[in-house]
Amino acid sequence: MEFDFSDIEGWSREVALRDGAVLLLRAERPEDLEPLWEMYSTLSEDSLSTLTDRYTHDLIERWFRNLDFERILPILAFPTDEPTRVVAHTTLHFSTDEATRHKAMYGVAVHDDYQDRGLGTLLTRLNIEIVGLKGLSKVYLHVLTSNVRGIHVYEKCGFEKEGLLRREHWHYLLQDYVDEYRMSILL
Repeated sequence: MEFDFSDIEGWSREVALRDGAVLLLRAERPEDLEPLWEMYSTLSEDSLSTLTDRYTHDLIERWFRNLDFERILPILAFPTDEPTRVVAHTTLHFSTDEATRHKAMYGVAVHDDYQDRGLGTLLTRLNIEIVGLKGLSKVYLHVLTSNVRGIHVYEKCGFEKEGLLRREHWHYLLQDYVDEYRMSILL
């Protein structure tokens, strides 16, 4: 894989999904705020119920104000026939602390229109590869225990459950405390 960490803002790659749809993957840019908000604001209730946080316009604005590729690498997916529409968002969070700088935390969201087409698996594998290229040895994530589709993708990509976090946080949509798995893959 070609990935130049000195020019993350200039990196992009076209990928084809198993149904033939072609997407452009690239690092987030300042002009992507509204398209990213559009993606999150049009997710179905079912998709929102799998996410661990409430995604508001204010939250997304904060992401863009604090964009620092040394700490967080956000990658967006755009259909080549709709070049301003974001259909997926991934993040890798890197630590600078000596005790935890060997690992990255991964997150992904895929718009309903692009689920069950192989995009989540493709993006997860890409992010694992990026972590390896950075010389890190572990990728971890948190996933709701009810997110069967996500757990399947992560296990297919080599992640294993490290533990169960019971009643980990209050889920605004489900109006209840939810359990999460912590999953990881060692590189």
